[in-house]
Amino acid sequence: MPVRKLLIWPNCAFILFCVQLTLSMPLAAQEDCLTSADLSAIALTENSSYSEVTWKVTTSNACDYPVEISAKWEIFDADDFLLDTDYVFGQFIAPNSSETLRSIALVSPADNAQKFVKQLFSVTSISRVSDDYVECLEVVENSSRVVEKNSTFTQLGWSAVVTNRCNSGVKAHSTNLVLEGNAHAIDEDRLYSRFFPANASKSIFGTHLVDSSLDDFIVSTITTFSDIEGASYPEEVEFGEWVRGSSSVLDMNTGVLNTIVTAGDGQFFSAGFYINSDLTFTFSQEVFASASEPAYRHSTYNSATGVLGFPYLKVQNYEGLTALEHTEFNLVNADTLTFSVGAYVDAANPNSTYTTDETGACLRVLDTGIRQLSRNNTYVEVSYKYEVENLCADTIDFYSRFHFLDQMFVELDYDLMLDNQVEGVSRKTFSDTTLVEPVSFDSTAKLYVQLIPD
Repeated sequence: MPVRKLLIWPNCAFILFCVQLTLSMPLAAQEDCLTSADLSAIALTENSSYSEVTWKVTTSNACDYPVEISAKWEIFDADDFLLDTDYVFGQFIAPNSSETLRSIALVSPADNAQKFVKQLFSVTSISRVSDDYVECLEVVENSSRVVEKNSTFTQLGWSAVVTNRCNSGVKAHSTNLVLEGNAHAIDEDRLYSRFFPANASKSIFGTHLVDSSLDDFIVSTITTFSDIEGASYPEEVEFGEWVRGSSSVLDMNTGVLNTIVTAGDGQFFSAGFYINSDLTFTFSQEVFASASEPAYRHSTYNSATGVLGFPYLKVQNYEGLTALEHTEFNLVNADTLTFSVGAYVDAANPNSTYTTDETGACLRVLDTGIRQLSRNNTYVEVSYKYEVENLCADTIDFYSRFHFLDQMFVELDYDLMLDNQVEGVSRKTFSDTTLVEPVSFDSTAKLYVQLIPD
C-alpha cells in the first residue's frame, strides 16, 4: 500500500514566500528504491487570473536500472482542502542517482497561492526503461546572456552544448530552466524532438522572456531532457554558417593548425600543430608564445583528460568544409605532444545528415547570408537569405526559422518564414527582412537555419 508522509511547512522569507516539505513515498514493493525529499516552493508572480508558483523536489533511484516517472504536486489550505495540482511527465532517473524535478505551476485563482500551507509530491506512474538511451546525453556547457530589458520582461537568450555518447542517434524533448539563488526555476523554455547525432556534440538554443519583477533573481540556466529515444534521422533540416572570425584556423594547404589556447588558468598562448600523414596533430615548439585573451572563442586543454577542445575551428582550403564545431583532440603521445582527432561536427551539417523522417534525403541548405539595410539606435534592419536544393522529383512545402547566434551559440534573435515551397530537382533562394537590436546584430557570430516540412 502506498506510504506518503505530509508535513506542514514553515514560512520563510524569499521573494513572496517559501514552503518546505519532507516526504517518503514507496509506491509498491518493486519501487521501494525510489524516494523523494527536500520539496520546496516559491511564489513568483501573480495577476488577476493566477499566480506562478515554482516548486522542486529531489528524487533518488536506488535501483540498478533507469526508471521513467510521472508525478503530481498538490497544495492544500490549513483545513486540508485541495487548492491546486501540477504535473510532470516523462522524467528519467538513472540507476543509483538523483534528479531534481522542477516545475512552474499556474495556481488559480491567484489568491490560492497565499492560502496554501501544505504541499504534497507523489509519483503517479513509474516504469522500468531500457538503459540503451537514457544515459546517452550529457550537457557539457550551459550559456546565457541578457538580450533586452524593458518594463515588462527581460529577454534572456540561452544555449546548451549537448554530447551524445552513444553509437546511435537520439531524439529527446529538452527544457531549459532559468534558476534563482535557491535553484528554483523562474522561467522555462522547451524544445521538442531535438535530434542528436551519434558520438558527437550539438548546440541547442532558445529564448526566455522573464518577468521584469524577477530580473534580479536570475542566476543561471540548466538544461534537462525527457522522452529520450533512439532515432535514425531528425525531423528538420538544419544548417549553420559562421560569419565572424576564429582564434583557431586549420589551413589544409600548409598542413598547419594555429590556435590561441588556455589550460583554464587564465593564461593564454598562441600554439601551432602540424598534420602528420596518419592525420594526427603534433605540437610545434616554434610558434608557442604568450598571448592575450582573444576576441573570439579559444581552444582549451584539459590536463586531467588530455583533451584539447575547439568550440569553433575554421578550415581553409578544403573543398566542401569551412568550419568544424565541438572538436576534440586526444593526447596519444605525451613526449611529442601528438594528438589524434576525436569527436567533431561539420558546422554546416550539425545533424551529420541532411536526411529527415519527412523529406528523406531530398532537401538541403546550400548557403546563407545577411546584409544590413539600415540602422538607428533602436534596431538594425537586416535582410537575410538562404539557398535550398531539392534533389527529388516532388515539390516540398516547408516553413523555416532563421536564427542569429553569438559565439557561445546563444540565441540573440530569430525570424519565422511561412509557406515556403521548392519544386522538384531545383534550387531556390529564399529571402526576407527582420529587425534586430544593434547589440545583437553586432554580436552575431553564427547564422542557423531550420527547415521544417509542412
